[in-house]
Amino acid sequence: MTSPEKIKEYAEEFIANKSTLRRTAKKYGISKSALHNYFRNKLKEIDESLYIEVKKLLKENRELAPKRGGLASKKKLKTKKQK
Repeated sequence: MTSPEKIKEYAEEFIANKSTLRRTAKKYGISKSALHNYFRNKLKEIDESLYIEVKKLLKENRELAPKRGGLASKKKLKTKKQK
């Protein structure tokens, strides 16, 4: 089981870098599902103010996801055309 201190560390890193779940999970060697579970279910009990900040960033990331996906596809197509 992950300690409350470790969950706070994940959350602080996530917020400080305005990161994504995937990037933060990769940095710490855990699954993005586990990280999301820590944020959504355990962080509120540990540090409610940190939970609120994480929740805001998760919402921002969710809203930007379609745009990020479009940019990734555009980059991929451009790379294929150059070959």
